[in-house]
Amino acid sequence: MVKKKRVLWLINHKTLRKFEVPMLIDLGYEVYTPKVFPYDEGNMSASIDYSYDATLTIPQDDIDKLNQVNFYEYLPEDILSIINDNFEVCIFSFFPRQFKELVRKYTGILVFRPFGLDNSINYTQVLMSIFGISIFNELEKLKHRFYFGQAFENLKDVEVGIFHDRALTLPIGLDGAIKSEMWKGEKDRILFVCPRIETSDYFKRIYDDFIKNFKEYDYLVGGAQPIQPMDEKVIGFLSDEDYQDMYLNSRLMYYHSKEKRHIHYHPFEAVKCGLPLIFMGGGILDQLGGKNLPGRCKNINEAKRKVKRLINGDKAFIDKIRSSQHVLLGKMSYEYCMPIWKENFKKIQENMQISFKEYKSPKKIAVILGEEYTGGVLDYAIRLLTALKRGIDENQSNLELVFGHVDHLNYVGKNYFEKIEEMGITVRPFEWRKVDNEQIKEMISTKFGASFVAFDYDLPEYYMLDDKVSGFADCDYLIFAVDRVPGRIFTFQPYAVCIHDYIQRYLPGMLGGYYESHVIEMTRRADAVIANTDANFEDAIQYLGIPKEILRKIPLLFESYKENEQVFYVEKKPESKLYLRNKERDYFLWSTNVTAHKNHKVVLEGLSEYYQKNGTLICFVTGHESDKFDVKKEYNGGGYIADIRDLISRDEGLKKNVIFKGNLPKATYIELLKKAKFLLHGGIIDNGNMSVFDAALHGIPSISSRYHAMENYENYMNLGLRFFNPDKPKELANLLLKTEVDYKEFGKRVPSYESLIRFTIDHTYKEIFNVFKELIKF
Repeated sequence: MVKKKRVLWLINHKTLRKFEVPMLIDLGYEVYTPKVFPYDEGNMSASIDYSYDATLTIPQDDIDKLNQVNFYEYLPEDILSIINDNFEVCIFSFFPRQFKELVRKYTGILVFRPFGLDNSINYTQVLMSIFGISIFNELEKLKHRFYFGQAFENLKDVEVGIFHDRALTLPIGLDGAIKSEMWKGEKDRILFVCPRIETSDYFKRIYDDFIKNFKEYDYLVGGAQPIQPMDEKVIGFLSDEDYQDMYLNSRLMYYHSKEKRHIHYHPFEAVKCGLPLIFMGGGILDQLGGKNLPGRCKNINEAKRKVKRLINGDKAFIDKIRSSQHVLLGKMSYEYCMPIWKENFKKIQENMQISFKEYKSPKKIAVILGEEYTGGVLDYAIRLLTALKRGIDENQSNLELVFGHVDHLNYVGKNYFEKIEEMGITVRPFEWRKVDNEQIKEMISTKFGASFVAFDYDLPEYYMLDDKVSGFADCDYLIFAVDRVPGRIFTFQPYAVCIHDYIQRYLPGMLGGYYESHVIEMTRRADAVIANTDANFEDAIQYLGIPKEILRKIPLLFESYKENEQVFYVEKKPESKLYLRNKERDYFLWSTNVTAHKNHKVVLEGLSEYYQKNGTLICFVTGHESDKFDVKKEYNGGGYIADIRDLISRDEGLKKNVIFKGNLPKATYIELLKKAKFLLHGGIIDNGNMSVFDAALHGIPSISSRYHAMENYENYMNLGLRFFNPDKPKELANLLLKTEVDYKEFGKRVPSYESLIRFTIDHTYKEIFNVFKELIKF
């Protein structure tokens, strides 16, 4: 049985569809056309047509599913299965989101259908400005099944790389492109077509120039207008009947364009109905036979003279234009286009026999930790790897994982990464290597060809991952476990960024210009942004301006701990004399670090009042660098840490009862946590403190300052948290006194272990895996 040839024609342009789809059918293909499109400025000439559905020989249920899909957006897994199983060729035009989805997820022949841009730019530049160099890295891997299906032969002349090398001309045509005598020309007016006047600077300039040059005459301006201009002669959308009447009764059409690689349909529609066409020379009409036509104009003054003759009813001149301009339709006809399409589709047909090995071959994904974290962020990276690895193993996916971390003394002689290696994941230390823009341009030219101009890399320095092997060039995709990097980064691969919090939004002076120019910019240039709470999802949209379509949300990455399990490196440290003296006293834990958003001043003032009111529990302080607050240790720095140390040094109750443990290995921390009466979290304006979940998992209740992220934790998991106002030390002191007395009763609010583990990666890994599977398509 011969397999049916089918084309997925993902374009909604009404005039184009009337010509191209019947031609594809004549070439022996079944054709599907989309039924949903976004009503935006890229689809002003769009419509839908169900008539071709009846010719398809795929199941009706599949057709019904396809008809509900917006092919300009994210493509669900079930739809990908239908199109990959049933359609050998996909023809699509230039909609960036659609372009990326198809390049990454469609497994057949890709025919990109460009219709040209203005003289100042090309598609390579536009695509790079949107997606960066990574999209060309992806295209190179599938270039044997990708075609630049240009509408005009000269589009490739200004392109480089794959768009130039894989160019295939598929000329556009016009249904029924023959001379017609329907024109009447009864109105002494100019017909000018100019869409989107109030929403496009480009078209606004064209409209203004037209008014300046021809305002003395009566005119009508056609073209779809999302916002109606203050000009009653701009008529906007018309029915087919009224649109035809506008053509047939106008005295002439004026066409302004001198673009060498783009043209609109309306000049051809004018010629088709016999409407005299006055047009500017230098554009595509010259290439289609218009160089010597009487309606052609070398400059605007010549155009004015010719328009005046037509408006004044110069019959001889009118007849001369009408009798000669039909030559413009010659290269728009079926008879001209069909042989070219037939010849070039032979090449496409030959490529259909290729086994698309790059789709079936394993992909390699690197999870990157860009700074020397040893606490919660390292936990996050390891848990993310764990979730992905479990999903890979369970689904037998064609994916290999790599973990990249900054080569740093923090990791020397310690087995932080033992668990990762036990899972069979390769661990690669790396350094951030500085490169300048000239080095970047040289690397791009080496990879994509000398003519490939990397115009978007113009800063004096960038940072690249350097693992002393391949610089992760063997990886198809990068996932940054946190958005902290030393500067503006450069990668050939697309990457996702896992976001945690946007403290800078609420404490603007905390991180400074570095944060704005490098960290935020890195996230804005990401292929995808991965949030894990409502709080950072909303911050990404409202503060960074991240488009919602590239945002993904995964569950919080919690881990369950078995009794006495040594989950991370355990390091024995000599206990301080103060700790040994108070070892038998009951205590609670305060989980924090040294950054200002942890609200140390309010918490310490609350602790001071708690001890003044005879509170008896010791406070053990844990967290990254938190021992820098210990006034019994030498500290030569200034700034915020010095201010907090000064506050502690002046308070005997704090010096006596607050013990700084610093950053503890995970297993050591868990052992300390399990014997605590409760946990204290006093921070503000972050993405929440995962320590409250660790505490609940071991039956330990938590006190927390009240803010959006922690309320999100409570709503999500019902942890039984007690909240205090983060601006009121007295409220904290009273809550500590209360909890010291009723901690056992308070502990009854903590959910059971069995109810909590459903929030751990043992249960959420499938959801996490599927988010990245949909994103990367492995």
